[in-house]
Amino acid sequence: MSCFLLRKALCEMIESKIAKYWWKKGEGKRAEGGLGFRNMAQFNIALLVKQGWQLLIYPNSLVAQVFKAKYFPTGDFLNSRLGNSCSYVWRSFWSTKAILEKGIFWRVGTGMDISVENDAWIPNCINVNLVSEDHNLHFDKVSELIISHDRKWDRDLIVNTFQAEIAEQILRILLALEPHKDLRVWSGELSSEFSVRSTYKLLQKIDPTAYALQNLYKEFYKKLWRTELPLKIKLLIWKIS
Repeated sequence: MSCFLLRKALCEMIESKIAKYWWKKGEGKRAEGGLGFRNMAQFNIALLVKQGWQLLIYPNSLVAQVFKAKYFPTGDFLNSRLGNSCSYVWRSFWSTKAILEKGIFWRVGTGMDISVENDAWIPNCINVNLVSEDHNLHFDKVSELIISHDRKWDRDLIVNTFQAEIAEQILRILLALEPHKDLRVWSGELSSEFSVRSTYKLLQKIDPTAYALQNLYKEFYKKLWRTELPLKIKLLIWKIS
């Protein structure tokens, strides 16, 4: 499940089997309108995103080197293309690349690897395309906003370029006294470390209709579980709703 993208029909079948098992056991979280199980399709994607993260963060690992040699010899995973005659494993990893991009956040070092407008590097402005107020000024890299010999932000340039709230957020970013390489971190965790849990939550935010539990129908489901209907009828209503 962590190496192959499963078909949605198969994921739904797995969910159904799990639901039936716990119903027979008389267990399962039902109070909030569902059986409390993960959306298997999203869980599958979250596991695959983890593989993409490892290819990106650990480029010297044997697996990463093998995939790099075959599929992205001149770049990294985020800049890779699907290609022709690729394996199903690679196709599965590559299909989740867009989700990985949404969760990545840059920690500013030298700023030479970070795009001002295309990368997420400003707190509270993740995945927001930045547009300068003065369209005659164009910046490619974050390093152009840093006074390198003093290791501080070019305050006048930033204030005169960006909107006030964005400029304030930029100036709050602390710069290390000694320049270091820009680092990719995971935005979903305070530790900045990748986790399947936070990726699953990210997927739910992207596609709210795929939530395993729907608060909108909370009261309806509570009444459903309390009725004296046959088990198979309850399951049928739960599935189609």
